[in-house]
Parts: sequence; structure tokens; C-alpha cells
Amino acid sequence: MPDRRPPAGSADGVIYGMGYSRYRAHRSTLIGNAPADIAMGRRDKNPLEGMALHAGKPWFRPIVGAYYRFKDGLA
Repeated sequence: MPDRRPPAGSADGVIYGMGYSRYRAHRSTLIGNAPADIAMGRRDKNPLEGMALHAGKPWFRPIVGAYYRFKDGLA
């Protein structure tokens, strides 16, 4: 299964967004605007600010994938 996390982050003081292909092209506007807002000091524009993100093993991925494959089969 491909990695579908947003291809953005920071390293050594550089904020970046990259890797826009196949699964990620539709996120390019968000991944471009959010780091720009953060770089400009507008932290309130960060869509992930204050969210508790899942940091463990994604045990739920196969279940969610099966659910949506089922829904696709009904369409």
C-alpha cells in the first residue's frame, strides 16, 4: 500500500511540500498554502493545529479499505 501521508514537513528550518504524483496531486493546493501560511507566522491557518494525530501502527487501514471497496462494489 502506498504511503498516503501529506508530503510536507520541515527540516533544518526549511518548510517543504513535495511528491505530488498519483495519490497526492489533489492535495497540492493545501500542501502549498498551509506551509506558506506557517512560514509567514499565520499558525492559525494550519488545518492540523491542535488535532490529536494517530501516531501508532495504522491497524484500521485494512478495515477502512475493505469498507470502501465494498461500497465501490455496490455502485
